[in-house]
Amino acid sequence: MSSVTNDQLQDLINQVVPPTAGSIPFVDNDGIFFAEDNDGIYFDKTNVRLGIGLASPTGKAHINQGSTTGAIPSIHLEQDDVSEEIMRFTGSATTGVLTQTLVAGASVTTATKAGFIRVNVQDEGNVMTDGNYYIQVYTIT
Repeated sequence: MSSVTNDQLQDLINQVVPPTAGSIPFVDNDGIFFAEDNDGIYFDKTNVRLGIGLASPTGKAHINQGSTTGAIPSIHLEQDDVSEEIMRFTGSATTGVLTQTLVAGASVTTATKAGFIRVNVQDEGNVMTDGNYYIQVYTIT
């Protein structure tokens, strides 16, 4: 009995079941070698966009938790290197321009409180109390 390489097996699978455009093949929990789920994970090659939880991403990375009763966050960030920030935003601010990704505080004449974004903090160092915190958001002119 001769053995079959992974490349040979993949070629055979592609001939029998060609992948759907945008699919990111994976081995599923049942051991299916060539599984795909475009509503689970999808790559839009034309626009260079990745969708998780949807097959029509509208941003470079678009994540849709997709359930009103899922009780899980859309993004969970965990940073084991405590000397580094957990998130970094990179952009460019120009004095007097309010439409860029970063806006200089000195450029804002009026900031109107619009609401809050809820984030959950779990402090593994046990200095902050674990729980929900709120980041204030504004409209500016």
